[in-house]
Amino acid sequence: MTESEFLERFDAHIVRMDGALSGIEGELRLNREMQADLRAFTSDLTRRNEIVLGEMASNLAELNDQARAHTQALLSVLDWLN
Repeated sequence: MTESEFLERFDAHIVRMDGALSGIEGELRLNREMQADLRAFTSDLTRRNEIVLGEMASNLAELNDQARAHTQALLSVLDWLN
């Protein structure tokens, strides 16, 4: 193999590697964008879950208060019947 053949093959190899690196850079950029989208989605989902769980806790507390009131009313009726 002559020096010029070697350099020609080496240059072709460099061109192929540049193309491969460009593809890898594009994939990395896409990956970063997807990660940012996923972080935003996760943050939004977490915020929504916190709101729903807060409302559920409030509703449970209200139901608990109602159950206590009903129990108290029932006990009052039973006491009255005695």
